[in-house]
Amino acid sequence: PLLAELADTVDSLGLAALNAASLFSNGLLPKPEDQPDREQLDRVASFVSGLLRSQLSTGSAQAQGEEGADGEARVGGMGGVQMGPEEALRLLTTAAEASAPYGERASELIRQLTGVLIERRATRLVRDAVAIFTNAGGYKPRDQFVRRTA
Repeated sequence: PLLAELADTVDSLGLAALNAASLFSNGLLPKPEDQPDREQLDRVASFVSGLLRSQLSTGSAQAQGEEGADGEARVGGMGGVQMGPEEALRLLTTAAEASAPYGERASELIRQLTGVLIERRATRLVRDAVAIFTNAGGYKPRDQFVRRTA
């Protein structure tokens, strides 16, 4: 269930990106036939915004002032969150140590997720190829290159 939910979410994000690319290219890039799941996109957006709000409120409560107690200049971060270089390195090291036990499980999940996504993309590619070869979409590549004489 988790793998399918993650695959659906990543797939919806990819389809939304393809829709946006088509829109920004003024139709030069075709829109995908499948449409993203709007409900999943809304859930991802609310999750990311909640995560950012949480990080910003936690960071702003910890960071006060432009200089530390030792007089060291602070490095600005997102949304006014300030942190010295040593504090940033310590935070990253702590996060890496805390996530070490989950690394193997996460890499296995990512490997499985990649397999599911490749399978979905291959299925779409085959479906589109069959549609082209059977002229289901009215695609006639030779008509573009035929010189018409009056």
